[in-house]
Amino acid sequence: MSKSIGGVLKNKTTISMDEFFSLCDSGHYLIDEYGGDIEVLAKNLNLWRAGKPVIICFTAAIPKRKEKQYPFFSGIKFSERAKLPLIAVADPSIRRSLDLSLAWYAGSLERPTLQNSLSDFVGKISFNSFSPPILFGGSGGGFAALAVKSLVSNTPCHALVWNPQTSITEYNKKFVDSYISTCFLDGKSQGKNVSAYEILEANNIVHDLASFPYKSNEMGGKVLYLQSKSDGFHVEHHLKKFIDVNFLSCCKDKSLNSQFEEYISSDKSISVRLGPFSDGHSAPSEDMLLDNIKELIGE
Repeated sequence: MSKSIGGVLKNKTTISMDEFFSLCDSGHYLIDEYGGDIEVLAKNLNLWRAGKPVIICFTAAIPKRKEKQYPFFSGIKFSERAKLPLIAVADPSIRRSLDLSLAWYAGSLERPTLQNSLSDFVGKISFNSFSPPILFGGSGGGFAALAVKSLVSNTPCHALVWNPQTSITEYNKKFVDSYISTCFLDGKSQGKNVSAYEILEANNIVHDLASFPYKSNEMGGKVLYLQSKSDGFHVEHHLKKFIDVNFLSCCKDKSLNSQFEEYISSDKSISVRLGPFSDGHSAPSEDMLLDNIKELIGE
């Protein structure tokens, strides 16, 4: 589900946001206002212009990275199945090295404001939409969707994520070290005197969503967070902390020994669902994701 595609796509066009808003066609675009940071693959924008909510998709780690060329986009097959428009976003940090497969859309030493650029982009999409956009992604892409949504303040947007990281530095050390070395240390190792957490803090990167209450958008929008029970690492190191710091309440009677548990925030803006959604860290089925999309948009 939501597999990434990579490679040099033909007919990439550099356009302004104003030009983007007038589009009705699919295409590969570089948004001029953001200095080359925001590169998107847009599909079925005619549906967006007709009032359908747009899926804004963030990509997880790229498998067999050395065999593939940037840019990488996800969500194409799923958006076609859902009959919804898609804006798939590439992570510009990935182009820095063939050894880098995951950068969480969190930016780099040269681009420390990438997350703010993405939130500005999403905010403008939302402002020019009939329905709130849906930020969409799993694993590292799920972290990106949550992080960007937390920074959008002036317009509503939803997020649907599965098995996400909630703290970059709590993920697999190999991926974290590769990101820090490539994006902040010019390929050097970080050494013993400074931690990855400290480096990200020093560069004002939003990297830890599990140490402070999640910032809910005052303008509305929901978070649906799906977590596979059999993905033990993410349950222990990412989900539990997110539930605790946000004071989410289990709204099901555990005495019923249900396979599913749901934890919700007091204002019902966050819903975390824990269950046998998939095998380990793999994505839920398209049917399950489609059901959750329909719930978000009220169908």
